[in-house]
Amino acid sequence: MSRSLVLVVLGGCALAAGCDQTAIGEPKLAEKIKAAQARMHQRYAASQEVLRAITFGELAAAQKAAGTIAELEEPSVLAQWKPYLAAVRTAATEIVDAPDISAAARGLATLGNSCARCHDAAHARIVLRSPPAPRGDGKVAGEMASHAWSTARMWDGLIASAPAPWMEGAKTLEHAKLTIVAEGGPFATGISDDIARVRLYASRAQRATTRDERARVFGELLQNCAGCHATIRGP
Repeated sequence: MSRSLVLVVLGGCALAAGCDQTAIGEPKLAEKIKAAQARMHQRYAASQEVLRAITFGELAAAQKAAGTIAELEEPSVLAQWKPYLAAVRTAATEIVDAPDISAAARGLATLGNSCARCHDAAHARIVLRSPPAPRGDGKVAGEMASHAWSTARMWDGLIASAPAPWMEGAKTLEHAKLTIVAEGGPFATGISDDIARVRLYASRAQRATTRDERARVFGELLQNCAGCHATIRGP
């Protein structure tokens, strides 16, 4: 699934480039902004990998990707933005140190909330490119692609404080087909409650109106997804 961060415009000045009124004429300002944007792309790509890894219960992979975010610095950032960036790195470190997938899921929710706070404070306009929602093909792989697309849209909505992608992902997930794996055989055991909870969290997500509410329900949803996938992989 190809997803990309297309553009970040930070309220009149590049947040991570640390520019001020005296820096406008600085010859290397453009290079600073370009480098800062590259690091933003790195964070976004790493966060997508953390999301994927947590969803499928791959703790080591999630920790490795989160480590990329925790290690990225902004050498020229202005003092007023340092607390926001520190919160992002702290949340990423929580994932790195997470003892299990549930803790990592909570850490990712905190990371998303921290990213959103930084973007809001900077009056950032974030343009996120997303592929169309996959169409169901009557197979388990098709269902999983739909679920992954939905949670990815919700993640974009969370970090960008953007209601549209958040709602799009939540509505799609609530009505997505979640029953193929429960139709019989070993998969039927233990996931009926997980399916019900997915729909419950997707419904709650549509009623979440604040950053904190969205982050909380997203963390709960991811924990449930990881648990369901672990049950399916077991047999």
